[in-house]
Amino acid sequence: MTTERPARLPSARLRQLLRATPVRQALGLTALFAVINMTALGGTYLKMRQDSLRALESQLTRHMEELEVSATPRAMAAIVAAKAEAADPAETVIAFLGRDGSRSGNARVKRHGGGADLFPLDGRPLAKEYIQEVRQFDSGLVILGASLAPLEDLRRTFSELLLLTLGPTVLLSLLLGSWSARRNAHRLAAIETMLAQLSRGELGSRLPERPADLETMDDLDRVAFRLNRMAARLQDTVGALQQVSADIAHDLRTPLQRMSAHLETLRQQMPTPDVPPAALDALEQEITRASAIFSGLLQIARIEGGLSADDLQPVDLCEVARQVHELYLPVAEDQQADLRLRTPVSPCLQSGQRDLLMQAMINLVENALRHAGSQAEIEIAVTPDGFEISDTGPGIPEADRKSVTRRLYRLERSRSTPGNGLGLALVEAIASAHGGTFTLKNNPKADNSTANHAGLCARVLLPKSGS
Repeated sequence: MTTERPARLPSARLRQLLRATPVRQALGLTALFAVINMTALGGTYLKMRQDSLRALESQLTRHMEELEVSATPRAMAAIVAAKAEAADPAETVIAFLGRDGSRSGNARVKRHGGGADLFPLDGRPLAKEYIQEVRQFDSGLVILGASLAPLEDLRRTFSELLLLTLGPTVLLSLLLGSWSARRNAHRLAAIETMLAQLSRGELGSRLPERPADLETMDDLDRVAFRLNRMAARLQDTVGALQQVSADIAHDLRTPLQRMSAHLETLRQQMPTPDVPPAALDALEQEITRASAIFSGLLQIARIEGGLSADDLQPVDLCEVARQVHELYLPVAEDQQADLRLRTPVSPCLQSGQRDLLMQAMINLVENALRHAGSQAEIEIAVTPDGFEISDTGPGIPEADRKSVTRRLYRLERSRSTPGNGLGLALVEAIASAHGGTFTLKNNPKADNSTANHAGLCARVLLPKSGS
């Protein structure tokens, strides 16, 4: 059965992309460039606006000084009328209010405070805003106004310049930066994936390398080169250690088997045993235990060597759990323990090696039966992502949970019970070989009020079939 992985939403992909350091750097550089460009254009605009405003003020002052030569209201009115006829009120406004009541100009004026309100005259349109200069002469009041339309045109020009230069430049920088960042993000993701695979024991994981000299490689290429060399050395070292362990275990198992055979021959050939049978039984048990240890070490070494594609077949974990439950139910009844089974209605198919997955489940059930004690409640549960064995026994202290998966490690209180300290190590090796994980935690269904009844939940989490 193949389980389809849900498609990742665009918003989720965007959030993941924005969390990448290269993308953040590209966005930061683009934003910095935009701020610098806007600051430069903004400063230039403010300087040019200030210069233009000063030029208009100087122009008004110069025109006002030219009118000071007129002394009488009639002469001032005539001069203003002539200038008003030649001037466009949309650009320049000039008006005169004489002391004798005479008026002239190209706009109607209504005096207020230190300035004046301007209104169209003879249907000639005015600008929206003016800079004004109002001066009182002996002959009357003169109002000059210069339109601020050039300043508005300047603002509009700089706005268009900002859009035409900053917009495309920022967009191009953002596209190029995002492309480069995404490229680097993919390379960093490949490095992260490789490190995760190495941490899971997949020592054959490697990064793609581009053919180039070390001196001409970029920083990520050099990191990939160094990581590949490190992984190769690590694989060689671990492989050598595994081979040595396997060789030692294999070479020592054969003499042990011979010793066991010679012991049986000795037992049969003793007409009147001078050695007490109990001593022979104890010696035989120690030889059997040593053989089991070496067999376990060999099995772990073979599993850590990896599973081939031919080893992986569809396995129904529900069916495996039912067989293990049926096999150990009489053992649990003899110990007055309650062995339960909880499986989904539909099959839980997993791509894996059936015998190894059953061995992992058997090891966990035997571990629970051995340490949970009589009257304990033990449950075999199959979930869509793996299986777990929980019990209501004393559990394992949190400080020891990482250690118990080491080879030959045993808790102090467990040294008097049968076992060789390889059961949980074998379970972890099987889970890792299938791309999964093995975790230990307190059983939430147990009586957690005391440390002696914290219970244990041993969970094997496997990747979804087809992933």
